[in-house]
Amino acid sequence: MAYSDLDIKKRFLTRFCITPFEPNTQQLTPVGYDLTIGAAIVLTREIRENGDIIDKFVKTSRFDDGGDEIDLDIPPNTGVVIATHERIFSSGRSLATVHGRSRMTARGLVVNSVTIDPNFDGNILIYMYNATNAVQKIRSHERVLTLIFHGVETETTKEPNTDFHQLVRYYGDLYGTEVANYLMDYNHNWDDSELAGIHNQQKNEVITFRRNSKFKRRITRYWRDWKNVSNEQSKTIIKLISDVTVIPLCLYTLSFAIFPNTFSNLGFLPDPSNGTPELMLYVSTFQVLLFYLFNRLKN
Repeated sequence: MAYSDLDIKKRFLTRFCITPFEPNTQQLTPVGYDLTIGAAIVLTREIRENGDIIDKFVKTSRFDDGGDEIDLDIPPNTGVVIATHERIFSSGRSLATVHGRSRMTARGLVVNSVTIDPNFDGNILIYMYNATNAVQKIRSHERVLTLIFHGVETETTKEPNTDFHQLVRYYGDLYGTEVANYLMDYNHNWDDSELAGIHNQQKNEVITFRRNSKFKRRITRYWRDWKNVSNEQSKTIIKLISDVTVIPLCLYTLSFAIFPNTFSNLGFLPDPSNGTPELMLYVSTFQVLLFYLFNRLKN
């Protein structure tokens, strides 16, 4: 079963992690998470007058020249090898599939769909082909792929059949060592960036969570769900608690002040005349507690 956007938020750091992860942007879709380009190698070829075909690669990366921008021009009928900016770790409880976005397909940019095995860790390598007779331009930070997560019914501990380095070697066998070396350079630069530390921390958090008992995992999920409640939802929850507890108690106390003899004949309700100060103390304490929770959640 595919994960919705709410499932992705809920399962993040419990079944998988994405680095960087921007859940409050358009990258998070109703049924997936869109990926961007980290590095690209345009596989152009030059035909000389004598008929010789010379590979002429155009390479670009977010780490080139210390920048974070990529503007990619894909010539007509030309392929490009893409490494995603985002790094994925999928536990043994989930897998993922990668697809081209419909906007890319409509422009004639064809992508080979791939499967991300459980326990995979790394950036995703993909091949894209410009099947049109016009140059197709991909702007910097443009979303080009969609990652769709699926649950695995029984958790697996088996390692994936291929990892990032094996994929690089495969692309190297197809297109030459220049392609493989550039992809490895990109991977090393990614490992040296701040993102690598964040990713390793998130990955370890997922692994630790999976090793916990079912009871501890359930408690951890409940705590994370509570921490992820938005401010507006927090206000709604606090208002609801106030409406169903504090307001009736206050009305009950006010009613006793107006009709003191009525409550003395009701056996199923406490008689405030036997301890009105204690009752008001409970109400005041509860109001203070609600005020504290409201401000705690708001911050």
